[in-house]
Amino acid sequence: QGLQNELERVVKIYGGHALALVLLGHLLTDFFGGDVNQHVQLPALLKSPHSKARANVHHVERLMTFYSEYWGDDAPERCFLSLLGLLNRPMDEAEKESLIENAEIARPLAALSAMDWHGILNNLQEMGLLLEKDKNSYDTHPLIRSYFGEQFQNQNPSEWKQAHLVLFEYFQRVPKKLQPDTLEELEPLYRAVEHGCLAGEYKKTMEDVYRDRIKRGNEHYSTQKLGAYAQDLTAIAAFFPQGWEKPVSKALSEMDQGVLLAVASFCLMALGRLAEAVQPRRATLKLFEKLKNWGNAANTAETLVDLLLPL
Repeated sequence: QGLQNELERVVKIYGGHALALVLLGHLLTDFFGGDVNQHVQLPALLKSPHSKARANVHHVERLMTFYSEYWGDDAPERCFLSLLGLLNRPMDEAEKESLIENAEIARPLAALSAMDWHGILNNLQEMGLLLEKDKNSYDTHPLIRSYFGEQFQNQNPSEWKQAHLVLFEYFQRVPKKLQPDTLEELEPLYRAVEHGCLAGEYKKTMEDVYRDRIKRGNEHYSTQKLGAYAQDLTAIAAFFPQGWEKPVSKALSEMDQGVLLAVASFCLMALGRLAEAVQPRRATLKLFEKLKNWGNAANTAETLVDLLLPL
């Protein structure tokens, strides 16, 4: 509610960003009687945006900060959005139950009755923080997911890693076969790789999941039989969260890192992304030279030349 010029001014302040305005409308209605001028009550963020895209994120963060301060750390609503922030896709019922049973952050959710759950989910949906749900799936906007995921990681890193460990163990149990045959059956294992790396379980993730169950050792099943170059590339990238040039400290041996980088470069080449394949191949060469593993260094150099020629 407000005069036309007041409404237009707020739309301009929020850059016309649809999500921010929808969330703002719900918030003003729920907490300030719908008075559009009360948007000034929202907490201001310290850092000003440097681009239009960042400004849109900035506006959504202001609204999320209001809810975070209103709820407090142990509010069920905030806990549930933090769980959604662990994933990069909708959460299904089985994933939700696994987290509630085993994740430390989910303790405030464990004792909720079915009626309590119904009320929380309805409230989140009415606030615009939860997309339209069905009984087996829960989702939110990527900016909301990112905000609560980052808040969880920054404010409680130990519980954040423990929650990813819960998902790592859960996705390993999903396939019925130790070594699934189809890309669809392998999908949970690819997701296990992502969560295993986020949990810091790099060695177990590489050896038990990626090497033994996805690649089937030297058989290279996922790429040679299924052509899953994009899926393997995404999995390998999880081992190098800061880029190909920055290894995952000492969680993996330099030899293991060299092998992963070589496979990443190979996948990029297979996908026709030749220019992007150069950096991981150079990083592989640097590692093998450091290890004085001259045979692998020579083979890597030869492959690098083969890559650079068409470029």
